Amino acid sequence: MHPKKLRQFAEVVCNAVSAKRGDIVLIEAYDRANDIVEIIVHELHRRKAYPIYQEANGHIGSLIKSKITPKQLKIMWAARELTLKRIDKRIQIISDDDPTAAKIVGAKQMKIFSRHYGQKYYKISSDKPWVLLIWPKDAHSNMAGMTLDEFREFNVNSVLINYGLLAQNATALEELMTKTDKVQILGYRTDLRFSIKDIGAKVCAGDCNLPDGEVFSAPVRESVCGLVHYNVPIIEGGVLVEDVELEFENGKVVKAQAKTPGQTSALNNLLNMDEGARYTGEFALGINPMIKKPVGEILFDEKICGSFHIALGSSIPEADNGNESGIHWDMICIQTPDFGGGKIYFDDVLIRKDGKFVLDKLKFLDEADYSL
Repeated sequence: MHPKKLRQFAEVVCNAVSAKRGDIVLIEAYDRANDIVEIIVHELHRRKAYPIYQEANGHIGSLIKSKITPKQLKIMWAARELTLKRIDKRIQIISDDDPTAAKIVGAKQMKIFSRHYGQKYYKISSDKPWVLLIWPKDAHSNMAGMTLDEFREFNVNSVLINYGLLAQNATALEELMTKTDKVQILGYRTDLRFSIKDIGAKVCAGDCNLPDGEVFSAPVRESVCGLVHYNVPIIEGGVLVEDVELEFENGKVVKAQAKTPGQTSALNNLLNMDEGARYTGEFALGINPMIKKPVGEILFDEKICGSFHIALGSSIPEADNGNESGIHWDMICIQTPDFGGGKIYFDDVLIRKDGKFVLDKLKFLDEADYSL
């Protein structure tokens, strides 16, 4: 890949947290993403910011979590909290050697981790500017059916879009979602209804996630009812689940199943980690024009143009429905014709059909040229 393109990538990353002179910027890189970290550090130095570097490993983290006690978590959190309070900005880079290699943690341990660490982390980590991104390894490219070079090129191209124009065009959708009460989603094995009244909405265009491109709100916590089928495989905590179907009553998942009995068991194991895990924390529409199909990583897949996702677990401060959990698990469905189609209604008005916006004030979201 051309060095100029990588420098542009680093600039977008640093712009996402508005890194400037004197900022203390924590870089959390997973599984040796040294090549891209070096370029980001150079960009931070150019801006006269002060980078701090910490490396982590998903498999080791899960191994520790599988035997951890509340006392150990108290010590871990004290150190973590101190760091988070002293920094100004945070850049988190996922670069797993194998995203599915993490050890599956039992429901009891997940509850302990959520209560003594996870929920505290979600609250404090949102207080300061942060950005999450991917630097792909072979496992990512293998899941996507690409070579590593192809997937890294795809990654960079997905990030280097005209976010200013995307944000401008998505404002109409944000305003519409802010005014909306009733949402209905129809599709294959899907008839889901909920309210987003008075929750608010937000355009995401180059700030907290890279690649970016979504407009999100959240269901009123107890309003979700019906059935939804997700056609995008997803990984959470090392668990791969496919063809997830959820049945909701009064906002709560009362039945959850996946493609195989083993996946169904793993899915329910995660949903049993705390009370909030079976309630929703987000509803969003994906609008990134460079992402057309799933690649096996939520950070990309939730931005697929023509998709929607509904997260189980903790809500997001900008669209807070009051749900709290140690997880925020985005589950994704693509509604383009190649993936079975579908319809979304706001207050009984059709706003999107088969992945394309049908309202005149939203059509340009699909039609604009966002290339740099």
